[in-house]
Amino acid sequence: MVLFGGDVPGAFSTDTWLLTASGWQQLTPSHSPPYPLRAWIEADPVRGECFLFTVGVTGLETWEFDGADWALVPANPAPPALLSVTRACYLPSGPGILVLFTFPTEQAWLWSNRRWNQVPWTPPPGQSAWMLATDRTRDKLVIGRIVFDPVNGSRPELFDARGGAWDPGVPATSTSPMHWDRHRGTLVGFGGLTGHDTGTITVSGATTEYGRPRRPGVATPYGMGCPASAPLILAATNEPTIGSTLDLELLAVPTGAQLGAVALGLSNSQLGALPLPYPLDALGMPGCTLLQSMDESGIPLVSLTPPRATASIPFPNRIELVGETGWFQATIVAPGINPAGAVASNGLEVTLGGLR
Repeated sequence: MVLFGGDVPGAFSTDTWLLTASGWQQLTPSHSPPYPLRAWIEADPVRGECFLFTVGVTGLETWEFDGADWALVPANPAPPALLSVTRACYLPSGPGILVLFTFPTEQAWLWSNRRWNQVPWTPPPGQSAWMLATDRTRDKLVIGRIVFDPVNGSRPELFDARGGAWDPGVPATSTSPMHWDRHRGTLVGFGGLTGHDTGTITVSGATTEYGRPRRPGVATPYGMGCPASAPLILAATNEPTIGSTLDLELLAVPTGAQLGAVALGLSNSQLGALPLPYPLDALGMPGCTLLQSMDESGIPLVSLTPPRATASIPFPNRIELVGETGWFQATIVAPGINPAGAVASNGLEVTLGGLR
């Protein structure tokens, strides 16, 4: 992490600091950007480059940091002069660094392959953009704006968008700049200002996280197991979420059970041309019913000790799976229990939860 500039008593600093595993280290580069005001620093993680964008007396300047020294980068074409750099963030879909300018008009420019290109920009409501970042988990651009409310006063709000269409604003607790935390997959900020609605502005020392909505996971039993006298019961013992393992429990496992498995179906209404649920009496399993489409039928049991058995279903940490539904059903082989020597459980409808 690179830190440049700052406000010191009576002056503005052009210091360069580098954060490594051993802590902060002040560097003494041979060259430095001369204008620490109206500047923003951002990295391009794909190309491994770090740039600082600042407006000086000669107009916009773009500086690159190579880990030891700063160098002025020729930029042609360049955005018009007298544009104030407000915020910048890496935009994976660019790909490049999106830089927001606000004076004399609000414009957005993309810095990519060492060239500037103006991009269409229709800002959300409000003014004074205090934060610009990319939520890379949801592939959305997030911006913080001060929105004026004639009834309740001004307030900070967060807006996000994919493809230029802004979603409704979400109230923010402070004007904290936010940055991408790749380990936790979310935007995290520290500090900022609060009290815009009351007119008493104070400095916050709180750590905030961009509130991605969380959808709860649900596992709901349906249908009936067999045999009717002591039906096999399938249940979940924890919440199904992405990036976790769902633990399943089988109860009323018949004595003499030798092996078993859990099947996953992507449908509970159709197996090819066969409508579901489908009775299995003709197959030697009286009172048993096929309740899912058996798209994956070989999920093994972890343990089998009658009258109980267990299974574990790991789910990948993929955000696109949040809200997806699958249907599970277990089968136990128990010779002599019926002509087929097998029984089936009830079904379990599982909808994955997690942060969206």
